[in-house]
Amino acid sequence: MSGRRRASEGLSNGFLYESLDTLYTSLHRWRVDEGLFEARKTILPFVRGLRFSALLIYRVRKLLAGQDVTASWGVVLDESKSRPSRECDIIIHRNKWEHAWDGGDAVGDPVMDFRFVRRQDALAIISCKEAIRRIDVEMRGYVEAVREYVPRVWLFAECCEEGSQNALEEGAQEAGYESFWYLYSLDKQRTENVNEPGWFEFVKRLRSLAPHA
Repeated sequence: MSGRRRASEGLSNGFLYESLDTLYTSLHRWRVDEGLFEARKTILPFVRGLRFSALLIYRVRKLLAGQDVTASWGVVLDESKSRPSRECDIIIHRNKWEHAWDGGDAVGDPVMDFRFVRRQDALAIISCKEAIRRIDVEMRGYVEAVREYVPRVWLFAECCEEGSQNALEEGAQEAGYESFWYLYSLDKQRTENVNEPGWFEFVKRLRSLAPHA
């Protein structure tokens, strides 16, 4: 391998580490310092989950920059454009959409950016969880419902308990999710373990969607 090739790969990996560090740094301290994995009293789980999915969308958009593929919060429309899927935390789709609420209204400083993506333009759905301990009934029902619109459905958690990763991955795949990812794990001492290999694999799989767009 030439020195130029090695330098290029080093630069590419550097940007991937940077994207992981930025996402992780924005999220983990709230959970670790406040003990939010056990007690949910400070910030509503819905709000933390929404922030996680929003930050992940920003990272995914940067990772796909230059491709004709992007990421959005929204729903997928069937061929008739009249029947939407359930709400999707993240849709990976060709860089086009049928409608947009607020973000498409040219208001200049949108409060929300919710997009309606046609089924033929949707490539994958990512369901986001701010913390996960098991694959529950609601999560099983969700993947069953949205796979009708997009067969490739991934599950991405901000964090999980250290030691639970294999069981979660097996449970997610048994429920119908194609893949399970997590940003970091926490042990009983609240020691954080960032999932660097998982992040690199996620990015690889994500970018593999773009050439087919």
